[in-house]
Amino acid sequence: MDLDTVIRSFRNGFDWLSDRNAYIWFGALVVLWTLAYSANAIMGGTEFRIAVSAIDYAMKFVGLFMIVPIALKHYGIKTGFGSVSLKNVTEWVKYTVVNSVVPFFNWQDRRMLMAQIVIAVAGVLLWFGGFDQQIGALNALDPINPSVQALDGINLTIVALGLLVLGLIWLLQMYNSIRYALLIQVRLSEGKDIMDSVGKAWKLTKGNFVTTLLLFAVWSIFSYIVGWAASFIGNVLPFFNGIVFSFMTVTWAYVFTGLYVSLKGSAYAGAEDAAARKTPPVHAVRKKKRF
Repeated sequence: MDLDTVIRSFRNGFDWLSDRNAYIWFGALVVLWTLAYSANAIMGGTEFRIAVSAIDYAMKFVGLFMIVPIALKHYGIKTGFGSVSLKNVTEWVKYTVVNSVVPFFNWQDRRMLMAQIVIAVAGVLLWFGGFDQQIGALNALDPINPSVQALDGINLTIVALGLLVLGLIWLLQMYNSIRYALLIQVRLSEGKDIMDSVGKAWKLTKGNFVTTLLLFAVWSIFSYIVGWAASFIGNVLPFFNGIVFSFMTVTWAYVFTGLYVSLKGSAYAGAEDAAARKTPPVHAVRKKKRF
C-alpha cells in the first residue's frame, strides 16, 4: 500500500480547477444535466424515457471520452480521443460493454474465471432450487411473533448457501472492479483496442490492489459527504444538483487519472530496475579471445 500515492492522487484531482480546458466540458455536463431534469419535469411516457436515456448516455460519453483525455493531457499524455466523432462513440460503446462484463467474467485470470463460472452455476441451481421462495417466506415472517408453521416451512440450508453464493459473487465482482478501475485511462492512452486495454489494465493494478482500493474508499466517502451537504441546497434549488454532479464527474476523472500516472510511472521504474539487475556490470563481461 502506498499511502502517499493515494493522498497525492486525491489532492491532484482538484487541479482541474486551474485547467481552462476542463471548464468547457464541465459546462457541457451542467447543460446536459439541466436538459435531463427539464425533460423529467415536462415530458412523460415513452418520449420521456427516450430523451432522458439519450441525455444520460451523452453525459457518460462526455465524462469518459471527453474529460478523461483532458485529464491525461494535463499530465502530459496525449491521446487520439477528446472529440465527438463516430469512431470515438463506437469505442465508447465497446468500452461500456466490456467494462460491464469483465467484473463478472474476468477472462484475464483463468482461476478467477473458473471460480466465477462455478459460483454462477451454483447460484442458478440454488435459484431453481427455491432460494427466492425461501427469501420470500423469510420476508413474510412476523418479526415480533413468528409462527412455528412459518418457521418449519423455511429451509435454512438453502438460505445460508444462497447468501454465501451472493456474497462470493459480490466479493469477486468488487475485486475485479477495483483491478479494472483504470481501464478507461489505459484505453485512451495506450491500448490498441479495448481487449488489449483489458490485459494492460489488469497488469497495471497487479501489486497495487490495496492502493487502488484505498483511493476508491476515500473517493466514496468524499462523494457521500459532498452529496449529503449538497442535498440541503439541492432540495431548494434543484439545478444546483447539476453543478455538483458535474463537479464530481470532472474531479473523479482527474483523481483516478492521477493514480494511473503514478502507477504507470512505478511500473516503468520497476521495469528499468529489473532490466538493470539482469544486465551484468561492465567489469563482469569477459572479452572473447581472438584467434
